[in-house]
Amino acid sequence: LTAIGGVGVPYISDVDGLTVPGAQYFDNGSQVDGNNRSCPFGGLVIIRGPAIVGNRYRLQVIDSGGASQTLTEKLWVSTSGGVGSYHTGTVDGWFDYLPIAQNFEGVLGYYRSTGDGLVTIQLEIEGDGVVDSQLIQLDNTWPDVAVSITAPGGDCDLMEPGVLLEGEVTATDDYMGSWYVEIDGGPAGFGPVPVTTGASGLTNVVAGAWTFDTTGLEQCGYVVRVVATDRAIVGSGSSHHRLSTDVGFCIIE
Repeated sequence: LTAIGGVGVPYISDVDGLTVPGAQYFDNGSQVDGNNRSCPFGGLVIIRGPAIVGNRYRLQVIDSGGASQTLTEKLWVSTSGGVGSYHTGTVDGWFDYLPIAQNFEGVLGYYRSTGDGLVTIQLEIEGDGVVDSQLIQLDNTWPDVAVSITAPGGDCDLMEPGVLLEGEVTATDDYMGSWYVEIDGGPAGFGPVPVTTGASGLTNVVAGAWTFDTTGLEQCGYVVRVVATDRAIVGSGSSHHRLSTDVGFCIIE
């Protein structure tokens, strides 16, 4: 096995299944997390490895309870020139190794992950048994976010420009990546504006107050929005789980 979920296997911990600090994406060498935090995996996990032409292999995923799943989904493989084709295995998961000329990226299997547990990916070569394995931590849960207006009124209130808008925000995730609060909506050309919050840092649980001076806002409807993104490596690339929610208010003159 050379890469799992877009990350080189040497950058995945054998202890907790998370990426190690400083981990890089396999294809472009960019950092998995700019703050050197460990990251889990979610969504489609693509498994890659070198070709041992003339042999057949099989991939199995074993959860922490010992239940196993054999990966049988057909694979989309391509040449170095980008010409693609499907590669199909047997009903019990045995695939022929393809030469690099046919499978330039070394795609061996697709694991469509669910849940948030620890799983072990096993590589078996026909006649030789299990020859490699890797533990990975899954995270397929989206962040939980909430935002409210507490003063001068409440959510969806009417107010004059110049009042100080106050509220509360929460954002939680077991693997928080980033979060922010903004004001959006308004007349054409207004654009999102950052909001000052009393919460800070890169913790997994964010809870605090926010304020916004409405001086200069034109008569219109607006929203206060909180956005949180976790650091799960979703779909074997640089995508993550991102969730937002908002509440409205109106400026009247």
